[in-house]
Amino acid sequence: MRKVKKCLAIVLYTLGPAFFLCMFFSPRFSYQLLDRAFSSYVTVQAAPRDCALVRRGNAHEDGIVCTLDYAANGKAASVKAVAWESESIFNTQAALHRRLAAFVQGQPVDIDIDPDHDFKRPQVVPQDWFQASAAGLNLLVFVGLFAGVGYACTTLNDAPGRRADYDYDAHGELVLKRGAGSAGGVKLPLAWLLWCLLLLAMCYLWTNRPANHRLLLGRELAPTPAILTHCESAYTGYKGHDQIECDTAYWWQGRKLRGQAEAIDFRFFPTDARLDRAVEAAEGRHVQAYVDPAQPSYAIAFVNDDIFVPSTQGLGNIMWTVIFCALTLGLIFTSRYRSR
Repeated sequence: MRKVKKCLAIVLYTLGPAFFLCMFFSPRFSYQLLDRAFSSYVTVQAAPRDCALVRRGNAHEDGIVCTLDYAANGKAASVKAVAWESESIFNTQAALHRRLAAFVQGQPVDIDIDPDHDFKRPQVVPQDWFQASAAGLNLLVFVGLFAGVGYACTTLNDAPGRRADYDYDAHGELVLKRGAGSAGGVKLPLAWLLWCLLLLAMCYLWTNRPANHRLLLGRELAPTPAILTHCESAYTGYKGHDQIECDTAYWWQGRKLRGQAEAIDFRFFPTDARLDRAVEAAEGRHVQAYVDPAQPSYAIAFVNDDIFVPSTQGLGNIMWTVIFCALTLGLIFTSRYRSR
């Protein structure tokens, strides 16, 4: 019985994290497991044409929009829709151009349609088995930092102090000399330093401007003046919070183009009045758009580029901050107690 429990524990501790990582970093795995398992969609192939590279700022992902030609129930259909999407932070501009070239050359697209209801509303089937999303990487950083701090704090007391600080008592026991420095004297400041580094890393990952400008890494984009238009508040069900969404209008070589700005979350008590004020503040704001010269339809702009935006911090972020701080402080005080 004990062996069975041990095997079950090994399987649980092995498959659990693997399943968790697949859900976070594999859009195709998540789609096949969640969407396809509970739907009546059928998969058909579509031929793409008139494709364009775009930045889907409302969903914080890169995308390729094409006119998709396909057949369903013996009827031909042509619909302009998203043929490919990716939220990986490692999408360089060269990689996006290669992906677009494949679609221009006629690479077929797998789409899901509902033949019994509205087959002219295709849903793209994710093709990538792995994507390094910002949310998934941030979570790994949080867990890794806390695990590192926890390991360091619990093992700080294991290393021996200076030999000169110890001597044998009348019973032959090794004890700390009177007046000698405690072994925890040096270790406690180190634990506090690790905690401060953890808190600093958490604050950095949750600030707004660093997250914005990470999108520009590996991309040769030209800055150009732009203006935010058609701003509105929208509730995203799959994230479970409101966000402020805007289009961005910009001029490129005499042409007026429009894209989607990077939506910004609004999580902290999103009342209607506060959302309306945020929308009014964003509407008509002059911003900087970063345009791909080779594909001008692709542009990155930000609804808000302030360093820290309090409204983006929801109860979940606050809860995680409190938990991390409480657990880390507990480890520090435990280490201090053991060093006495």
